[in-house]
Amino acid sequence: MALFAYFNPEIGTKLIIPFAGIEWDLGIWYIPFTVVAVVLIVNSVNLTDGLDGLASGVTIINAATYTIIFYGMLQQLSGYTARRLIPVI
Repeated sequence: MALFAYFNPEIGTKLIIPFAGIEWDLGIWYIPFTVVAVVLIVNSVNLTDGLDGLASGVTIINAATYTIIFYGMLQQLSGYTARRLIPVI
């Protein structure tokens, strides 16, 4: 995954920090940065899950949050107005 992103000109090696307007070009360090980030995220889910299955609830909350954020960004960036997630009463 990291090699694909590194060699793909559409993705590139820049790390964009939202709301700060900072673009940081990691260059060749993009590959180890991505590998470490993925390993840390996977390990955090494993630690959260343990033996009691807490990861499913946390993952559902995160997925719902990111879905709402992505939906709002899609409307803002493309000017596309779709039906609302929550109907107006």
